[in-house]
Amino acid sequence: MKRRIVLALTFIFATTLIGCGSDDNGTSTASIVGKWRAEKFDYYRNGQLQQTQIIEEENASCPDNVEFKTNGTFVALELDADCNASVDDSGTYTFDGTTITYNSDASISTGTVISLNATDMKVDFTETPSEGVVYKNVGYFKRMN
Repeated sequence: MKRRIVLALTFIFATTLIGCGSDDNGTSTASIVGKWRAEKFDYYRNGQLQQTQIIEEENASCPDNVEFKTNGTFVALELDADCNASVDDSGTYTFDGTTITYNSDASISTGTVISLNATDMKVDFTETPSEGVVYKNVGYFKRMN
């Protein structure tokens, strides 16, 4: 669960306020400010799709979510089957229209927003550790408000 939220944050916060103008990759003037829930993640290794994870909530009426606030902070909430919330992660974020960077618990993560509109966001989190293997996680998010 935390990995999903952290990836969501990375991708969003990743995860400031306003996206860039329309371009070829589908990014629009939509803002990331608000609450977002993860729908799925595609996991790649060296360019090959390894797995797709569809997010299944304990209670569909109260999904886990990440909220990006106008003051540059974010909070990721995990909700149980009874809709009781606990903070999964929190910190600060910046968004320059393409890159989302979040700072949480003394770690910094960065993602590239592939597409963003009023209702949907797609974020690429790519890492190349020292052994040279390229890991790419693509997160798909839906706006809640």
